[in-house]
Amino acid sequence: MPPYTGSTTGYAAGEQTNAGVITYIMESAYKVPQAGAAQDLRFTSETLAKTQTTSSPDEINELAETSQTVVTQVSASG
Repeated sequence: MPPYTGSTTGYAAGEQTNAGVITYIMESAYKVPQAGAAQDLRFTSETLAKTQTTSSPDEINELAETSQTVVTQVSASG
């Protein structure tokens, strides 16, 4: 595919978003590069939204505030 040389208004990073390919691969450990075949990400809409699930422990302590939340799950859909 030849490089895009037109206007970048309405495009992501100067590339037509329908011409870009995004792949993903599962990490067995955080920030450790993985070997193997990556999966192509197939878009079914024009957006890709990230969703985080958080949890706050029910612990009781001497602080007059709720416990800090922790991220328990991250997912993407679109």
